[in-house]
Amino acid sequence: MCQKLIEIIKNLISQKKEGDYWDFKQEWNKNNGDLIRDILSLSNNIEQKGDRYLIFGVTDPPACKVVGCNSPRKTQADLLDLFSNLVFAGSIIPDIRLETCNIDESEIDVVIIRDKSFKPYFLQKEYKDGKEYVHAGTIYSRVGDKNTAKDSTADLYHTEKMWRERLGLDKTPLKRMRQYLHHFNGWHSDGISNNYYKQFPEFTFEYIGKEKNITGRWWKIFLGEKTTASKIVFKYHTTLLKEIIICRFSRENICIPYPDVDFIEINDSNFKDAKNTYCLFSFIKDTFKFSLLFHLYGDYKSSLDDMFERKAISSPEKPPIKHLPFIVFGSSIQKEQFISWLETNMKLFFKEKKLKPKYELGETQLKKEETFAYWAYDKYHDKIRKNNKRWS
Repeated sequence: MCQKLIEIIKNLISQKKEGDYWDFKQEWNKNNGDLIRDILSLSNNIEQKGDRYLIFGVTDPPACKVVGCNSPRKTQADLLDLFSNLVFAGSIIPDIRLETCNIDESEIDVVIIRDKSFKPYFLQKEYKDGKEYVHAGTIYSRVGDKNTAKDSTADLYHTEKMWRERLGLDKTPLKRMRQYLHHFNGWHSDGISNNYYKQFPEFTFEYIGKEKNITGRWWKIFLGEKTTASKIVFKYHTTLLKEIIICRFSRENICIPYPDVDFIEINDSNFKDAKNTYCLFSFIKDTFKFSLLFHLYGDYKSSLDDMFERKAISSPEKPPIKHLPFIVFGSSIQKEQFISWLETNMKLFFKEKKLKPKYELGETQLKKEETFAYWAYDKYHDKIRKNNKRWS
């Protein structure tokens, strides 16, 4: 990540100017009020689709010279502590992280702000640091290379665009439904099966059909109980937008969409056999299933990114006895790369688990498939998530 970030920052420095989504600072803000306004301004920019960068250790344009950061500097913990103690409207906080990189033999700090559809970010309670204020209800934004003045607010045009983005008013009904699922506190439930989005009650979903036992999968009996399946239907007014099959594991209080299933074959002609085909269960970010997965876990997870964490699919209410090895991929490309790696490295699976590739009479195939699912899950997390590497 750092090498990619270095390339991005070098490119921005080479432009000898500031822009909609990046801002240079020779040193860290001495006042937290100034820092908060700078971050809010970049967070609320509506022209850039993608990450925004507040870069410390680079002089102002037109020189844009890398001078490095001098003390005092902030850490990731400092930033998180500062923002967690602010009272944001709707408790919606910008997604920020701090990275340090070496450029021209100098250390620079970069605050990276994720682009989310929760704009506008603004305070519900005023913040004061010395003589500097961040006013409650004031919306700060960035247009071109200029931030909203500290004693002003974003203009009506840009403020309206922020709210339209948050409310999804410029999207199709299906995309709006996906977006609203991320706002898990925005839904009203009758406590049985019917749910509607409080802001726009024409968006509804309903649990329908009698739960049926799942068959033909190793996880049909999970922790000694039968896994059941039913259906959720999503509607806009009376128009059917989507139907999703869901699975329920009552003992662990787990409810998830039925995962995507891919079949992994041994890349060896000697062992190509229907009984040597193994299943990989997964979800992909930026799909409807992923949005529903997040919605079903929304009360227990702080952000979408938490769904990528190890053992994400486990009991949300108590220490889990066991987790489901269903992988959450960042993209379909990442999934394809991983499947390709699995198909060419299946011998590693049999070696590490002390199994024979050839199916033998008396073997429990479902148990073998379960072993493979957990093995593949661990390999994915160890290589992609833990070590931040790409499959090749």
